[in-house]
Amino acid sequence: MKESRIERLKSPGPRNLVGGIAALCVAGVLFAACAVLAGAEVSIVALLSAFLVFGVLWILWALGIPRQPHGLLAAGGVTMAAALLVPLLAGVFRTALETPSSARVQMPVVETTPPPVPARDALPLLTESFPVDAPQTETEPWVEIVESSKIKIKERFYRINKGERFGFRRIDGDDVVFKTRNFLVSLPRSAVQIHYPESDESTAAAPPPVETKAEGPDGEDGKSALEITRAAQATAMERYPALSIKDSRENSAYVGAYLDLKRTNPDFFNDPEWPLQLAEAVAERDGWEREDVQQ
Repeated sequence: MKESRIERLKSPGPRNLVGGIAALCVAGVLFAACAVLAGAEVSIVALLSAFLVFGVLWILWALGIPRQPHGLLAAGGVTMAAALLVPLLAGVFRTALETPSSARVQMPVVETTPPPVPARDALPLLTESFPVDAPQTETEPWVEIVESSKIKIKERFYRINKGERFGFRRIDGDDVVFKTRNFLVSLPRSAVQIHYPESDESTAAAPPPVETKAEGPDGEDGKSALEITRAAQATAMERYPALSIKDSRENSAYVGAYLDLKRTNPDFFNDPEWPLQLAEAVAERDGWEREDVQQ
């Protein structure tokens, strides 16, 4: 009588075949899940352990050990040892590849960053770049730098430090002109202080009247040239009272113009009224306002 399909599936051969295929499918799904959750290395170690255990069990079953007295105990111990053998070998290889930090050889550190360079001023110092003659402080006006600054000479900037001294030349508006040996340079009045020698005429609030070279001792109204000069000076200070204040903006500008004229145009002082003429010229140049005029 022909065997039915259900009966064939109940026989050991087909049943084990179907069960084995199903178990392998489940094992594949579990392997993929293990690889995602635990990592590929752990999954491979587990798979190798499974193959090793399977092989050990196959050998034990072929030898008939499980059917012998106390054979299951021996088979279980051998199987457990086989299951732990693969993870043990994986740990040994990992330890060999990853040397502990305490056993590593400390290599010397090579310094790739250049050592710091001491900070220096970016601008060259004027007195180190050009020759500078020390001012004759006992016989001529001189300038003292009271605020470190920078100046431009021939398209380059140079540093000038507080406390340095230079020979005074003149006052040009809001700037004070002074000299090195070969150049005339200038800085704002706020950055310098002008000093006058005590024996020089310029120590007065305004230069004192001097004897002029006017012909004859008296003017048209009978006054001497010196009296005319003094009167002109008094008028100048009456019109511009700041002229009488030493080191004021007006006084410094007036004195600078006076010293400049003494050097470049001494004939200007032949006119006895030169103090007033000089004051008016500087006032027009610098935009002073007369204070004796009623508004």
